[in-house]
Amino acid sequence: MRLSATADENCTQCHSDLKTKTGSSKFEANITSFERRHPEFRTARGNSGDPGHLKLNHYVHMQPNLIGPNQTRVQMSCDDCHRPASTSDTLPYAGSTAQVQYAALHSGQGETAATVPGRSFSNMAPPTFARNCAGCHLLSFDKRFGEEPVPHDKPDVVRQFLATRFRGYIAVHSASVHEVEKVDRELPGRPNALKVAHNADEWVRFRVEDAEWLLYRKTCKQCHTLSPADNGLVEIAKPQITPRWLQNAEFDHHAHRAVTCGSCHVKAVNSRETSDVLVAGISTCRSCHRDGGTSHEAAEGGCFECHGYHDWSNAKRTKGTYTIPELRGTASLRTR
Repeated sequence: MRLSATADENCTQCHSDLKTKTGSSKFEANITSFERRHPEFRTARGNSGDPGHLKLNHYVHMQPNLIGPNQTRVQMSCDDCHRPASTSDTLPYAGSTAQVQYAALHSGQGETAATVPGRSFSNMAPPTFARNCAGCHLLSFDKRFGEEPVPHDKPDVVRQFLATRFRGYIAVHSASVHEVEKVDRELPGRPNALKVAHNADEWVRFRVEDAEWLLYRKTCKQCHTLSPADNGLVEIAKPQITPRWLQNAEFDHHAHRAVTCGSCHVKAVNSRETSDVLVAGISTCRSCHRDGGTSHEAAEGGCFECHGYHDWSNAKRTKGTYTIPELRGTASLRTR
């Protein structure tokens, strides 16, 4: 239940001096207001890093003159990747050749959009490859197919796709079986050995091996943590993107849209490590939200701004035994 403009005293009459019958409280026991004695947000205390396994360097992505879709130069901004779940705005890099090819190829399989708990405009949707990355990060696999990408999917799906595409190619270009594949340069960790196929099946196997090696050793590893798997493929660590950091409070990005992202997420521009948690700390919020609200030329700083009443969804329920007339009769007797 979300209460509107509830006085802080309704909360602090308990939360300024919480006590338990046994042991110590697992909650903060002495909160008198947002400005006084409210603890630092748990996610901003620096006790643990981002649990996600997806490698992302914010600093690199915010540099000027990055190479974007179709070899254009771009200057990225925060909302290129971080957008509310319900937004219908077209992404600035959508519609590039690579992204259109990816969308047509993938058709929504394998990669599903993560849901975000809470109101649709208040929370940012977790980025996905198709929505936020495919326009710039190409998954092309062989010069014979230009910039056509492989699906952003599990390794076995990628291998099946590669085998299908190469079989289709060699069925039309049968003379290519005996052509010697020339390697332009020696790649680290891979000997510059010429492969001569004896038949179409062997040619397909060689091409799939080469494509997988380039994808996993050069392209995929830029973002994903890879490890060998028993089936000869690779195992990709699950990204584990956190959709909502403030689990015990409500924050509405839509209501703060007049403020630049960097005003609150001040560490994002220079963040080079995936483990960095870039949630704003309580001091950032206190610069606007203070006790007294508009009377002090500031935004409201009451408990109700971020917190609703207790979540009773897991509470033990009692089964009603009264009818409405009985309850009304009981109430009237008590008042007498």
